[in-house]
Amino acid sequence: MAIINHKLDLVVRLIDASTGKPVDERNRSFARDGKVFRMMEKGGGVLFLINGGRENFELSVNVYGYEAKKILVDYGALDERMPELIVWLLPKNALSLEGNLKGITSLCAVRLVTPGCFVNSYDAKKNVVTLFNPHKLVLSYHVYGILDSEKKFFEPILLNDEDGIETVKPAVPLKRIPACNDPVERIIEGDVRADGGYCLKVRDDADRIEVLVRYEVEGKEFFQILEMHEPGKDPLDPGKAFVRDDSEETEVKTG
Repeated sequence: MAIINHKLDLVVRLIDASTGKPVDERNRSFARDGKVFRMMEKGGGVLFLINGGRENFELSVNVYGYEAKKILVDYGALDERMPELIVWLLPKNALSLEGNLKGITSLCAVRLVTPGCFVNSYDAKKNVVTLFNPHKLVLSYHVYGILDSEKKFFEPILLNDEDGIETVKPAVPLKRIPACNDPVERIIEGDVRADGGYCLKVRDDADRIEVLVRYEVEGKEFFQILEMHEPGKDPLDPGKAFVRDDSEETEVKTG
C-alpha cells in the first residue's frame, strides 16, 4: 500500500484589519507568483498550503468586499516548524485615511473610545500582563496596543495563540513597563507601499471616530490623533506628531 506524506508549508490567517475578526468569505482566490492555486480550509479564516514547497513567493489574495493584497512570503522570516502568515485585509466600504509619506514603513492605529480593558500589572520576568477587565472582554489572537495614560502613544503587542480575559502573554517582552490603568485597545492595521503610499480603513459606525495613528519613518515612531470622517489630504505629518525615538519621548514642535 502506498504511503502518502503531507507537509505543511504555510498557514494563512485572513483577518479584517478594521475589526480584527476572521474573514470567512468564500468568494476568494489565491495566486502564487501570478498562478492561481487552492488552499485547504480549516475555518475561522485559517487556510493551509500543503506540499507546496518552501521557496519564497509572492502571494496574491483576492477576497470579495476587501481590497486586493499582495505579500512576499519570505520563509527566512517565518517560523521553520510552523510557518504562519497573517494577512490583514482592508474593507472596501469603510472610512479611509490615505496619502503618501516618503520613508514610511509601517502604519496602524487604535480608536480613542472609552476603554473596556486596562493593565493591572506586568510581570517582566514571566512576560505576563494582568488585566483589569470588568466587561470580561476576550483578548484573542490579535495585535493590541497598550496606551500611555495621556493617550499620546501606544506600544503594539502581538498576543500568543490563546484567549485571555484576566491575563495575556505577549509574543515578545514589552519594551516599556506599562503603568497600572493604562488602557488596552485592539489595533487597526494599515497598509504601506514601497513608494510611500499608505492606507488605513475604519468601519463607519459612529458620528465621530477619533484614532491615534502610529507610523514609522526612518526608525522613529510617530503618533498623531485624527478624525476619520475628515482626515484631509496626506494627513500624516511628522511635524504635527508626537515622536518616540527609542525609549525617549519628545513632542515635535511645529515651526
